[in-house]
Amino acid sequence: MLTSIQNSLVKQIKKLHHAKGRREQQLFLLEGTHLLEGSIPILQEGKRTGSLFAIFTRE
Repeated sequence: MLTSIQNSLVKQIKKLHHAKGRREQQLFLLEGTHLLEGSIPILQEGKRTGSLFAIFTRE
């Protein structure tokens, strides 16, 4: 569980909310299960390469 905004993963994800951060890291952020589910077939078909990292939260 991530509990601190000082966590390096939290800082990296926060940067993805801005175009500059996405360009620098060559990553993007998917928010919502429908977007994650839609990206899996694309990766499985080999049309794109990359990794998926998912964070789920409940409040």
